[in-house]
This record gives sequence, structure tokens and C-alpha cells, in this order.
Amino acid sequence: MNCSSSRAGAPRDWDASGTPTHSGSQTVWPAAPESEARQLLDAWVEGGERGWEGLELFA
Repeated sequence: MNCSSSRAGAPRDWDASGTPTHSGSQTVWPAAPESEARQLLDAWVEGGERGWEGLELFA
């Protein structure tokens, strides 16, 4: 799976203690079949305080 994100994880996205400084929604463009994309997003959500919504398919 290839993924392109609207945020690239630049050094400014972390504070001096290593805590992420960004929050809110992020946009990603996974290049994977729908079922695989859903499985990967579900696995990413497990054990964290994050979620995903609005998977849109492009042909």
C-alpha cells in the first residue's frame, strides 16, 4: 500500500518532549483496494485515541 498524506510529519509537528503538536482531521490517499484500505485503517485505530471516516473511492 502506498499512502500520501496532507501532512508530512515535519519536525515542527513535534514539541521538545516528542509530543505531537498537530491534531484534528488529516486527509490521506491510500493506494489500495477498498477492503485492504479499510483493514489497514481499522488496524491503525486500534489501541489509540483516533478514528477514521469518509473513505471515498476514486476510479
